[in-house]
Amino acid sequence: EIAYAFARAGASLALWDIDDAGMREAQQQCLALLAQRNYSSRVRVYHVDLTRSSDVYAAAEKVRNEFGQVTILVANAGYVS
Repeated sequence: EIAYAFARAGASLALWDIDDAGMREAQQQCLALLAQRNYSSRVRVYHVDLTRSSDVYAAAEKVRNEFGQVTILVANAGYVS
């Protein structure tokens, strides 16, 4: 729901998750919301396992290279041990 709210506002989104299928579904829904409002914002997805710091640092670098400076970051992760 958080990503959808940002999409409705026209934000470009970098979505991180370990669940590739769920993330792709969210990407498609965000792209549909952006298209409905004629926004040309981007929605990129990144496979990230938050328990692996190397994944986190690599994804952060990719986002920085593809989007530039991040202006809003929402940390909304669950972890089950």
